[in-house]
Amino acid sequence: MSPVATAFSLSGQLPRAPFAVAVIILYAVGLASQVLLIAPVVARAGILPFVLLHAVLLWIWYALHAKPLRDAGHGVGSAIGIAIVNVLSIIFLLMVISFLVSPVEGQPGETAGGVLEHGSSSFFSLKSFLVRRISAGSGACSW
Repeated sequence: MSPVATAFSLSGQLPRAPFAVAVIILYAVGLASQVLLIAPVVARAGILPFVLLHAVLLWIWYALHAKPLRDAGHGVGSAIGIAIVNVLSIIFLLMVISFLVSPVEGQPGETAGGVLEHGSSSFFSLKSFLVRRISAGSGACSW
């Protein structure tokens, strides 16, 4: 299986060394994604690129961590819980950004909602998708 397919797939096994390399790369890309929040990028493209990249990174993170948990005979509930906390933290970050960054330079009174209207609905949709997936069925995770 190719490295890209391994990163996105929920099935299969992942030995320790490739897991460690993949997680280091994943965290490095996540750290580098902060560049998407600098003023010139936000002014030109909004926060949608940041939101979309973090949605993909979150899926890869979950896929990478679910494999070793399953291999060890554990459930993936802890990985799901951490993923939900990650979604909530990104939503909180976007809320803080929307109140601190003015979309129109020189008009600090127009900050509320200015940045969030360009991409937060996508992230809120991702959050509702995760909540629906987790609560599907009879209270059990249906991943």
